[in-house]
Amino acid sequence: MDIQAFVLSDNSRLKPIPSKDRSPEWLKDEFPCWIDVDAPDANKLGEFLVPLGIPQSIIESCLKPSDEPELERYEDMIYIEFPIISKKHEFQRTYVSIIFLPTTLVTIHMEKILGISFQNFFGQRQRRYITSHA
Repeated sequence: MDIQAFVLSDNSRLKPIPSKDRSPEWLKDEFPCWIDVDAPDANKLGEFLVPLGIPQSIIESCLKPSDEPELERYEDMIYIEFPIISKKHEFQRTYVSIIFLPTTLVTIHMEKILGISFQNFFGQRQRRYITSHA
């Protein structure tokens, strides 16, 4: 399970948060942050998300995506799951789960997502973003 975490800095830029500085208490603070989980492990994902108040049913949905897009609204969170094109296979779908909390965005996916590359965000190469072509 690969976890990347970022906080929105004062100048509205994503700032990586080193793993040693992450904790459930930090995730509950008032600063907007984004957590990206790639190839989640069932046990570790639960341990990581339960302190945020995410119901077990959502954690299970993230680990076993359905064949249909999903949208669930809770009192203080929104859960969305939808298919995207797999990076490995051009015509094969994979799923991304997105959990919106008051100050935290959590994205969970089983494999690397085409268009998300944190090395590109913070490295020397050109940035790439997820875009929609309508």
